[in-house]
Amino acid sequence: MTNDVLGSSSNNNSNKTDSAVSVAAPITTTLATRPAAAAPVVVENEEEEENVWVERKEEFSWIAASFHCKRLDFGPNKVVGDSGAVFIAKSLEINARLLILNLEGNEIGVRGGVALVQALKTNASLEGLNLDGNKIGQEGALALADSLALHPTISYIYVRENNIGYRGGMAMIHMLKRNKSIRKVGLSRNDLEYDHALAIAAVLGHDKNSTLHELDISGNKIGPRGGVAIARALESNTILQELVVAGNAIRNEGGIAMGRLLKKNHSIQSLDLSNNDMALRGAIAIADALKFNRGLAILDLSANHFGNAVCIAMARSLKVNVSLQYLDLTFTKLCRVGSMVLVHALSLNSTLDYCFCHFDSLVTGELDSPLRRKQRTNYS
Repeated sequence: MTNDVLGSSSNNNSNKTDSAVSVAAPITTTLATRPAAAAPVVVENEEEEENVWVERKEEFSWIAASFHCKRLDFGPNKVVGDSGAVFIAKSLEINARLLILNLEGNEIGVRGGVALVQALKTNASLEGLNLDGNKIGQEGALALADSLALHPTISYIYVRENNIGYRGGMAMIHMLKRNKSIRKVGLSRNDLEYDHALAIAAVLGHDKNSTLHELDISGNKIGPRGGVAIARALESNTILQELVVAGNAIRNEGGIAMGRLLKKNHSIQSLDLSNNDMALRGAIAIADALKFNRGLAILDLSANHFGNAVCIAMARSLKVNVSLQYLDLTFTKLCRVGSMVLVHALSLNSTLDYCFCHFDSLVTGELDSPLRRKQRTNYS
């Protein structure tokens, strides 16, 4: 949920400040025509080369070789491919200034992925790498895990939706036991299974990884047992702050385990359990846990199937909870009774800033005025 320097491409336009280098002007020199040993461009104003965004295919090779910027953003324009990735990798081997490299959605396959991660073995300055939405596959993930195991500076690594396979997923997870600099990891939509969840639990249990703050494993297949394993491991973890397990079908069994987790763990600040086929028992366990939890600020339970009974339990917890600031209950089959109880709880809660609900249209009309007077409830 949180946005960081490697944020998704939907935020790229809003992040382009006036201080960033403009690459909108036509650049006719291409990878094929520009001399390989071309001298780097000298920019008199140092502030102008902090960030570089690349939007067209004819621009990327020249900029990758010429600019000593701190952030280089290619995504998601499908302008790089394997050949471009190999070229960028060669630049990375000697580049000591670049901190953030965003290659999201650029059709990079195994060859380009392997070249990039091999370059990391000699690059000791890069702090963030976003490879989301490419095709590095299992071979690329194995090479990436090997390069990152002892890398001293990488703190962000995103490889969402890369078809990394069973072995690639295991390698990336086991890498976290050895790496002591990575704080944020994105492994969503990579067909991770129960075995991967067990491996994640082994990494997270008892603070065995002392640096990981954010983990996104959404859109995988860890199932109820996987959800239970991760929840149990996190009961003794005091480092992880954000966990995204959306779309993993953890169901009631996983929901109940997450409820037990929230009673014991007060370090997790953001928990996304949306779209998990969770019904009444699992959601009530989470709602009841909020009476005791003192650290959770963001909770997403949207797109589950629990209805009014959970809303009533949630309302009871909100009357005494002092940490929750954001609650998403959209598309959870709420209607009149539950929503009215929730309104009353909001009048007694002093910390919740955003409560997203999706009620029946008639109920929404009746409740719109009192909720808007509080200015703390929004409707999807």
